Amino acid sequence: MSKWLDFREQPRAAGLRTKLWSVFSKKGGGLLGTVGWYATWRRHCFQPVEGCVFDPECLRDIAAFMEQQTREHRAK
Repeated sequence: MSKWLDFREQPRAAGLRTKLWSVFSKKGGGLLGTVGWYATWRRHCFQPVEGCVFDPECLRDIAAFMEQQTREHRAK
């Protein structure tokens, strides 16, 4: 889906009903943050790791991924 990012679904922790993804750089493999359901806003949100820097292309890819997951979540 993304040229620079790898979205990996994580095993669900006990008691969690929604999915969680870790976002990694394809170049270097470092963890950049997580995407998960944010109930207050009723949508998926990105929580970056402190100190990460993103360019517009990466931010668009993250936003597209969150929007896709929110659509799939609401369709259930």
